[in-house]
Amino acid sequence: AKQSRAGLEDGSAMASPAQAGKTDESASDDIHGEVDTGLADLDGNERAEVDRYGFTLRRAGMMNIADPSQKDVPVAPADDLATLRRREKKWHAMLNDWAAWVKSRPNKIQTRCAKGIPDSIRTRAWPLLCGSYIHPERQVSPHLFDDLNRRSESMTIGTDSPLYVIDLDLSRTFPTNSHFRSAEGHGQKSLRSVLRAYALYNPTVGYCQGMSFLAATLLLYMLPQDAFWCLVRLLGEPQYLQGFFSEGLVEVRITASATFALLHKLHPKLSAHFRRMGIDAVVVLTAWLMTAFVTNQAFHVAVRIWDVMLFEGRKALMKAALALFLLQADALLACQDDGELLIMTQRLQAPSADALLHRMSLIKLTERDFEDAHRQGAAAHPRP
Repeated sequence: AKQSRAGLEDGSAMASPAQAGKTDESASDDIHGEVDTGLADLDGNERAEVDRYGFTLRRAGMMNIADPSQKDVPVAPADDLATLRRREKKWHAMLNDWAAWVKSRPNKIQTRCAKGIPDSIRTRAWPLLCGSYIHPERQVSPHLFDDLNRRSESMTIGTDSPLYVIDLDLSRTFPTNSHFRSAEGHGQKSLRSVLRAYALYNPTVGYCQGMSFLAATLLLYMLPQDAFWCLVRLLGEPQYLQGFFSEGLVEVRITASATFALLHKLHPKLSAHFRRMGIDAVVVLTAWLMTAFVTNQAFHVAVRIWDVMLFEGRKALMKAALALFLLQADALLACQDDGELLIMTQRLQAPSADALLHRMSLIKLTERDFEDAHRQGAAAHPRP
């Protein structure tokens, strides 16, 4: 599914500097560049320097996550162009014969996901990894996304409607990103269409804060319809985030507690330090898990976690959290009181995407370890 500048201009789609209006060859040149210094964004608004994803840069540090209070976020490194194009070529060959690779060489897919999917490839790779192209309902009702949006436009919306809450949250989603800054821009319009469609598609869940960041991340790489079906997979499949946005957030609580149980296995001293300070897993990890790290890590780091998550499932989120703790264990252990420790956890940043993914690869946990930890989490947070 290639993105065109024409699609962007007529409001049918949005795109990031990593993909908009680029051929596969020219996309490499675009994502290789670090900073866009243009004076106006795609909706004609004056803007400051932005990174390749559209996030505002500040001289005191790069602010490319959702929380404007965060400082000194690491800057995305520019890839070696020759290396990048070799990796793109490998991914294109793999995607063009995807079914055969999934069947015969899944370990190689996993390895390439861990190395990082090139920005220009994620548009195709992410839907294939999560299976959104072959979702049974999409096969039966290919126009469902458009039908749901037409339905939403004809509805009377009260203040208790999830559609009303969605409209309130649009401007709070990636407020430092040029694509989502304008209420009349294509970014917020696309985000609104995806979230409204999902709320009507799954009325039991409707809409919950946090979903907008997942949808916005998808929209930086793909058309609204593809983003919708990816969101359906992410929120509807047990291996991903199923139950994370259900009433009481029980699955998030279970996953957070299970992550702390695994931390006890990997670093008992740090685990004991959290317990001694009275720091609860749910308090620390809820936002990390519900937004799959896009609100607390630099965006170029978060999407590397997504590359792995879309292959491995929610275990990748757990390993990413564990890797962050292990990378910063000394600093966390040096905290003298609960307030200092809580602030430190809220500000944890991976030194780089490669450092985080390397530390994740060193975490040796078996399926049995994850199952045991999940049982502990479920015991601490019984489902209703």
